[in-house]
Amino acid sequence: MDKASSEHGRLKQEFDRAMVAQLDATREEKEVREQLNTINGEISQMEQQMRCLAAKSVTNGVDGVRRVVQWFRDNNLDGRHDDVVKGYHGILLDLIDCEPIYFQAVEVTAGNRLLFHVVSDDRYPNLVAMKIMKQFNQQNLPGECNFFPINRVVAPPRKEYQDADGRAILDVFDYDDYYDSVFRNVFGGTAIVRDLHLGARFARSEGFDCVTLDGDQATLAEIQRKVNEKMNAVEKIQMEIDKADNDMRVYKQQHRNLTEKKRFASEQLHAMSRNREPKKAQLLDLRNRVRELRAQLEGYESQIGSDFLSQLSKSEQLECERLQREILEKKQRLDQVAKERSALETTKQRLENQLTTNLLRKRDSLTAKISDIAVDEKRHNLQAETAELNSIIQRLNEIVRRIAELDECLVEYEESAEKLNRELEDVQEQQKDLEAQLADFSKQADVIFTKQSTLQAKREENVKKIRELGSLPTDAFSKYQGMSTKQLDKKLAECMHELKKYENVNKKALDQFVQAASQKEDLTKRMEDQQKSQKSIEDLIQVLDTRKYDAIQLTFKQVSKNFAEVFKKLVPNGSGSLVIQTNKDDSIDTSQSDQAAHIMESFVGVGIRVSFDGNSETREMVQLSGGQKSLVALALIFAIQKCDPAPFYLFDEIDAALDGQHRVAVADMIHELAENAQFITTTFRPELLESAEKYYGVKFRNKVSHIDVVTKEQAYDFVEDDTTHG
Repeated sequence: MDKASSEHGRLKQEFDRAMVAQLDATREEKEVREQLNTINGEISQMEQQMRCLAAKSVTNGVDGVRRVVQWFRDNNLDGRHDDVVKGYHGILLDLIDCEPIYFQAVEVTAGNRLLFHVVSDDRYPNLVAMKIMKQFNQQNLPGECNFFPINRVVAPPRKEYQDADGRAILDVFDYDDYYDSVFRNVFGGTAIVRDLHLGARFARSEGFDCVTLDGDQATLAEIQRKVNEKMNAVEKIQMEIDKADNDMRVYKQQHRNLTEKKRFASEQLHAMSRNREPKKAQLLDLRNRVRELRAQLEGYESQIGSDFLSQLSKSEQLECERLQREILEKKQRLDQVAKERSALETTKQRLENQLTTNLLRKRDSLTAKISDIAVDEKRHNLQAETAELNSIIQRLNEIVRRIAELDECLVEYEESAEKLNRELEDVQEQQKDLEAQLADFSKQADVIFTKQSTLQAKREENVKKIRELGSLPTDAFSKYQGMSTKQLDKKLAECMHELKKYENVNKKALDQFVQAASQKEDLTKRMEDQQKSQKSIEDLIQVLDTRKYDAIQLTFKQVSKNFAEVFKKLVPNGSGSLVIQTNKDDSIDTSQSDQAAHIMESFVGVGIRVSFDGNSETREMVQLSGGQKSLVALALIFAIQKCDPAPFYLFDEIDAALDGQHRVAVADMIHELAENAQFITTTFRPELLESAEKYYGVKFRNKVSHIDVVTKEQAYDFVEDDTTHG
């Protein structure tokens, strides 16, 4: 009994301990579940943020691949899907482990590649990806999928970057060496630097693409692309200028040609008008003369049959021969006139045929129509047809007159052409004579130039000898002018003999002194002129420095005042100001307007100090968060816009990093400034839509972007749907 009691007590104690352990385990389980729920909530929140940052098609693709991989795991009871289950390693973002301070730089560098899926297969490099995509398509899942096959990734060699101002971005990661090729492919050519200025320098010198901790990038390709764009723009503008010059030359040549044609036609018209009346009178005289000659010809022909020649005297016979020759000439002239008459009759016949075949037929047709219509209509149509007939007759008369004028002009043109040909022959003969004279002159000029060169060489040689003699007495030229060459040679030999006694004496000292004194005087004058020019330039530089200082101070005051007002509107409880930074690490605020102009030489830039709650001390840009930097940058842009407005502004998701209150303030400010400028913005938030005047929706279909005009309600639905579903 005692043994049973003791056993019962022992069991009860064990039961109590088990109950206590169960309660402790239940409490611990509850705590773990709460922690798990918290972690899941954070994961969901982070995934939601990731969906907002990445394209919807990419995030849908990530979800779809995860569902496909889970399907392979659930259906892998017999191990037939081990290659997919073991070969899928997740997205690149899941494999990255680094400090939070580097998140922004990593996101900017990799971009959408953070959501690429990493796969591997030792047998077939693309087998895992192909199986996943096959099942993905069979399930009709939406989205876009991209893969990193570890066995196929081509990665550049790792670059070492040892500098106090930055480090290679691969050095901040902690990852398995198995994924080294993937990480080198994405991040191998990128370095993290302290600021963008250093990044641009290292991008050019070291060949790195650089990124700051805030996500600002400086790539060698971007720098080269900008340079190429500028060069292409310059070449394009130069080509347009050349094309415009060519077009202008062509138009000028066409204008000159048309002007010359117009002048020539005017001269022809004036000449034809001037010669018209004389030609008509000449034609009338020729016709009368032809009639007289015909009458004489008939008389002479009637006498030809009579045998009176033997009865005529010698003088009468000579007169008869002369008349026969004159008759022959008149016959030739008559033939020419007959030809001209034949041409005119041909023209007349052609016009009569045209009148008979067209105009008279048209008249008969009109007459037939007149008989078929009423009296009033006949009268009306008769008037119209009569007017048309008169017009046709007038045109016909004009054509006949024009033909006669052209015939007259043709004769004049032929005479003028013959005259010009004769003048051209005379001018060509004169040109040949002038060319022959020019050839003779050229031969003579060659001889003269040769003599001139010889004499010039002799002159230079004599001048050189004169200079070597040095200074001469004033009577040197007149004293020896009347002496012969032999006497001069003898005198020269005596002088040379005397000069040998003074071999150690500088014979050119006087000349050198005179030359040095002259050079000194010239240099003194030049120095005085240079000093005057220096003084004028220094005065001008001082005036320009003063004006530049005043312009900088005035512009800075306006922008600083506008910045304080705009920042106060965007952040009602905050304050902001601009300061001028100097190379002595001091600042000059807007109240120091009486500083001397020479202080401007120490200016190195403009700094910004802001406070967002009004109570804490002001902070500079490097101390602000990403959203605060965006707000300060917008305030500065709006301040400059008030001082120096531009016609339009293009903002790309400027509200992405702002909270709701600040987005409303920015939207109100844009609405206020939109009276004098145009603002074009892209956004995924509804606040900027409130004051907009025009809405455009951008959609991505079949890997192509499309833009369409949408209504305000459609725009709200679009951004709200994107905010809700990522």
